[in-house]
Amino acid sequence: MHTIITIARKELSIAWRSIAYYFIFAIFLATTGAIFSSTLFKLGKAELRSLFSIIHLIFLFYIPALTMGSLAREKSTGTFEILSVAPIRLSSIVWAKFLAVWSLVFMALLFTFINIFILMLFGTGIDYGAILCGYLGLFLVGGVYTAIGIFASSIQTNQILAFIIALLLGAVLYLVQYILPLIPQSVKGIFQFISMDFHYQSFLKGVIDTRDLVFMFSLIVGFIILAELNLKSHNTMVER
Repeated sequence: MHTIITIARKELSIAWRSIAYYFIFAIFLATTGAIFSSTLFKLGKAELRSLFSIIHLIFLFYIPALTMGSLAREKSTGTFEILSVAPIRLSSIVWAKFLAVWSLVFMALLFTFINIFILMLFGTGIDYGAILCGYLGLFLVGGVYTAIGIFASSIQTNQILAFIIALLLGAVLYLVQYILPLIPQSVKGIFQFISMDFHYQSFLKGVIDTRDLVFMFSLIVGFIILAELNLKSHNTMVER
């Protein structure tokens, strides 16, 4: 665990020295701020539910932009081969990359907390429990998309392709909700269960359901394991 944290800290320090990350971070905050301001001042709704739903959509683009270079960059520059022969477990490298990006997602969400203070000034009867659950849901959803992004980055050396693959995989989980009315009733429950929005809605209602937690953590662990297996396969091919 110490190795994972050490590598993750190094990844974070590299990220904060990159102009690209600041640019992506600024776009995220500017977009969410504009949406919240529009909801509050133009529509006259002092609530965060609509913002949470929009952030979920923004994550589809924001998180792949953060993860696309995590492993793809290492593979394209050849530094991954150096890391793979170092006395560090491959799983530690993958989990460290994941934790570094997930930390960036957490920091981005922290900056949106200013909306809560604005809400306190203009809103009444605020359900703080539902707000905190909403943020927890976003954090976990962000974890799932981060794991997907790490997996996409592990199968590519081209960062743009890694971004597109992560976007498409995340979009599948997100868009399932829109095709549910077209799904036969006999299998509708299965498609509903794999819908990210279906599990996220419970958090927006202020409910923490064990099934939602299991679903999200299973996806996180599953995609991280897939990324590790893919990298092991890549190492085997390189050795040959």
